[in-house]
Amino acid sequence: MPLSAAEETIIITRALREVADRMMEQAGKDRDAGKLALADYFAVSERYQQIQNECNRAVHEAASRLPSLPTELAAIGTATKQLETALKTVTTVSDTINLSAKLLWAVGSLVLTILTPSFDGAAVTASAIVDVGRTIADLATR
Repeated sequence: MPLSAAEETIIITRALREVADRMMEQAGKDRDAGKLALADYFAVSERYQQIQNECNRAVHEAASRLPSLPTELAAIGTATKQLETALKTVTTVSDTINLSAKLLWAVGSLVLTILTPSFDGAAVTASAIVDVGRTIADLATR
């Protein structure tokens, strides 16, 4: 039986939340080591909370609006699988300021795409998720 929109959105947001959790953990380590200014730490922390809130919103919106994700959103699932693969090879990320902005963009795009499903919206969201994965790979310590 196919997954419901809420179940599929949980899978997508789980990967995005994992990135956010790792990012926040690294921001704390960078702050402790004196590598991240307090203002930058606050910026990452605030974005982290926005990311969590938007992930929750995405799941709620999917559950209330869509019985299943429309086929035009399939690209998002593919991008999420690529992100999950990237996460398996990464132990630490750096430049949490840059990553937090890109991650917030990807999650916001996901919410918008769930609210108004379209091929264009899905393509933008998939691209944003792929960009997060690419950023992680570029900033990673393996």
